[in-house]
Amino acid sequence: MYQVPFADQIRNEVGIATIVAGNINSTDQVNTLVAARYIDIVALTRPIMNEPSFVLNAAAHYEFKDQYWPRQYISGKYAAEIRTNKDNAEEL
Repeated sequence: MYQVPFADQIRNEVGIATIVAGNINSTDQVNTLVAARYIDIVALTRPIMNEPSFVLNAAAHYEFKDQYWPRQYISGKYAAEIRTNKDNAEEL
């Protein structure tokens, strides 16, 4: 997150797309940075190393149904969707 102010400044002053990495660990952080138009792209390193299916689980969490899941991960897709549905029901 420490590089975001620099990327935001370059994006706005120079007018080019920026990518940021470093200490971004959650899908909420990624979505906030992109939605607020601070940056254009987030490069995830440690979250992907720690959880290789990080992006797939994020897609399930946000109920994005068109995400491609490799055949060997299909059982994980169903588990992620069930977990997401359970989390959403608890929030209500």
